[in-house]
Amino acid sequence: MFPTVGAVPGIYRFTVTDGTQVVAGYIGQAAVSLKSRFNLYRSRGKRPSYPLERKTTSRNARLLIDALLAGNSVDVDLVDEHSTDTDGQTVALHLADAAFRANLERRLISDLCSTGINVLNRNGNPRRKIGRQ
Repeated sequence: MFPTVGAVPGIYRFTVTDGTQVVAGYIGQAAVSLKSRFNLYRSRGKRPSYPLERKTTSRNARLLIDALLAGNSVDVDLVDEHSTDTDGQTVALHLADAAFRANLERRLISDLCSTGINVLNRNGNPRRKIGRQ
């Protein structure tokens, strides 16, 4: 389910599709390592007795497992280090910069909230402080 990633900071999105349409989404970030963050999701899924509701990663691991068990599909997308601005120019994204990454994550969550799907980020509240999971 998880893409091959390095030990680099980054932003990711999970989307849950129920047959034909996206029904839920989550935007997250890894301050140090996407690889380590994805490994946390894997380990939470392997230990169902772990108190999954206490941490965001654990809670989402349970939600993703339940979605897959229900026959839904889960996709993972990554924000890479480059983007295209409105003028068509390629710009570098500074994902290693904590403030930049947190701002971008908040904007992406806000955009996700406007789609009408179930947003898994802390009750879909982009105004709440994010960055720690």
